[in-house]
Amino acid sequence: MQFTFVSPQAEALLGYPVEQWREPDFWVNHLFPADREVMYRTCREQTCRPGDWAGRERALQYRLVHANGQPVWVEDIICIEAEGCEVKKVRGLILDISDRKAAELTLRQREEEFRALAEHSPDCIMRCDRQYRFLYVNAATAMLAGCSSHDFWGKTSQELGFPEDLVSLWHGAMERAFTTGQEQSLEYTLPLPTHQMTAYSRIVPEFAAAGSVTSVLIVARDITSLKQAQDTLSLQAERERTLRAIAQHIRETLDLEAVLATAVAEIQRTLHADRTLILQLNRDRSGAVVQEAVRDGYPPLLGMSCENECCSVEWYNTYRSGQPRLLTDLTTEGWSACIMRQMRSRGVKSQLVVPLVQQQADSSVDLWGLLIAQTSGDQRVWQPDAIDLAQQVAGQLRSPSSKPTSSSSCNRNSGNANAPSKPCAPATASWPFPMKTSPRRPASKRNFSPP
Repeated sequence: MQFTFVSPQAEALLGYPVEQWREPDFWVNHLFPADREVMYRTCREQTCRPGDWAGRERALQYRLVHANGQPVWVEDIICIEAEGCEVKKVRGLILDISDRKAAELTLRQREEEFRALAEHSPDCIMRCDRQYRFLYVNAATAMLAGCSSHDFWGKTSQELGFPEDLVSLWHGAMERAFTTGQEQSLEYTLPLPTHQMTAYSRIVPEFAAAGSVTSVLIVARDITSLKQAQDTLSLQAERERTLRAIAQHIRETLDLEAVLATAVAEIQRTLHADRTLILQLNRDRSGAVVQEAVRDGYPPLLGMSCENECCSVEWYNTYRSGQPRLLTDLTTEGWSACIMRQMRSRGVKSQLVVPLVQQQADSSVDLWGLLIAQTSGDQRVWQPDAIDLAQQVAGQLRSPSSKPTSSSSCNRNSGNANAPSKPCAPATASWPFPMKTSPRRPASKRNFSPP
């Protein structure tokens, strides 16, 4: 093969003078060794079947060796002129594409590095196009979804059957990234077969050379443990605030009614209970509601009394020992039949009961009453931190007391064993700190029942 015409620009391409380009087999002799066999075979195929290629341009990419010994990537656009089965002439335009090939190599290396990192990342990594279709997902994403990476390709999250609310959230964030060219972030809950996962996603726009956004890269991280830790800290802070509020009221006032009102209000607010109340008990296990905080729409029980036994001897003694209780089954709660009927009628679903006990001067322990938190909507599984908070609040309301602060007209303190049993009035009951006497309306004669 011999060139019959070479333009002056050829010298700048490879560093050889034009005269040298016209020498026989210059092109063959300056092919890069690794490309020589392929290009030689390609040329033979075209020249052996010129009719198939005559008049048609074809672009070939290969390497030539520069005068300095370095390879130069070129794109050779050739067109064969033939008469019948005979090749008359081959015209070609050789372009230096070294920069393009270097950029492609860099891009390919970065893509390989990205895939190596993405495939071993515990985070979910995805790439989506302008139509929100998945172009790539890593192994962590496929594993979380319970399918293969190939199942994602070319499909949207809606086509893959993800919940509509999440699809709307994801697509909206991607649209903002495409429109504004700015990174977006999301925090959401993803329902999984075994648990609810809290995820934090970053949606990063990827730009073309012209500056338009061609795709978005999405990195989603499981932050469930972090959120649980944050919630725990938040609950701890809220618990401390509740205890400080009650302690402050105890320091600022000796009024029993005000202290109890603060206690039930803070417990209801912190635990999101429908009703929180304090049931004051007598030794005959009768009692009355002496304080209450209740949500709107629920009937008040403040002042309601039960002159019969409120609970069994067994559970009275359990409460007296200071043990809290959680309602798990109404039929085994140990309350009296009338109270159980009333609780069912008011739709009580769950109940947390913490005893208020008082240590006497002789080291004996009296059960003063019960701090009760109830929910009537959904079934509540009381968490350990809720139980702990209620016990700490109860601890604020009890401490050793050498003697009652005032005389009482009920059996517990009257000393008259034959006196008829009746509920203690809260203003005259023994209490672990000195208190002021507050006037209170008479208790209702209706049967009491914690709803």
